[in-house]
Amino acid sequence: GRFLASAKGRFLILPPYLRSGYPKTPSPIGHTRAIIGRSAHYVYESARSYLTYKGGVDGTPLDTFENRRAKAHAPEFSSGAKISVKERTGKGPMKKDEQQIVLSFPAAHGTDSLSRPFDYEVRAEYVEGDVIRPMCTKRIYQPGVQWSVKRDAKTVTCVFGACELPSHKLRFAVTPLNSLGQRGRPLYLERA
Repeated sequence: GRFLASAKGRFLILPPYLRSGYPKTPSPIGHTRAIIGRSAHYVYESARSYLTYKGGVDGTPLDTFENRRAKAHAPEFSSGAKISVKERTGKGPMKKDEQQIVLSFPAAHGTDSLSRPFDYEVRAEYVEGDVIRPMCTKRIYQPGVQWSVKRDAKTVTCVFGACELPSHKLRFAVTPLNSLGQRGRPLYLERA
């Protein structure tokens, strides 16, 4: 087990700790050899136990999706938050000038890292009496969601092309969601 063929047919000389049968003496943490593709990898017991940690009293993992979802709260907008709208001429997907409708709204806030806003569902709805008909829906990521909470943007924008929306009266609804799919209360804006 000193040589291992690579994907291109060359042979690689493995260091002693990746050779077959290493270590020769029993280790207190143990190891498991895994062949992934044409490479040998050792997964030590400490890493394996970390990945499959079962710390609950009844033997269930502590960090399951259901447990995190039960602890999280939906992100919410601050009281007094409003959607602002403006029209402009901008570039569309085909790099041609088009009329655009730009919605701007303040970022929502969560109580902890599980409740942090991950994205927003922005809907243009046609409302007539008690009938609400969604005309166009977009999902907008929270700007800076891949960084720490300190770097989150204060305002979020969503751009609709004028050709995406019908010409009659619309209502815009913006709903914040966390990474677990929980929805906060939406903001609304009526537009003639």
